[in-house]
Amino acid sequence: MQQTAPYEDLSAALKGLLLTFSQVIREITAIARLETRLAGISLFLMILLLFISGLLCFAIWLSLLLAVFFGLLHLGFSWPIVLLQLAGANLLLLGLVAWTIKRCFKNLMFTATRKQLAVHSLINQG
Repeated sequence: MQQTAPYEDLSAALKGLLLTFSQVIREITAIARLETRLAGISLFLMILLLFISGLLCFAIWLSLLLAVFFGLLHLGFSWPIVLLQLAGANLLLLGLVAWTIKRCFKNLMFTATRKQLAVHSLINQG
């Protein structure tokens, strides 16, 4: 049996460890690249489907307005009055949406966090 110097065994072990480590890093980056590509494709598809959904909702809304328009005309209302009623209903719904957006916007201000930071900055200054 031939004996090897201890540093040769250590050198071979370190070389093997570095090769394994670099292979693991390559595999992780390959997986990350594939997942990033999949996420990009999924995001594009989601945006496209959201746009299509918006168009479909718009078409449904117009169809409903048209059905109400003809229904009210059939009941004997004049078309200018029906148009004004539909415009008023749309304006009320728009106001409700705007009010809801304004309420949701308040949640974006991070009020509690800003208050907490202001208290900490006052304590640190004083």
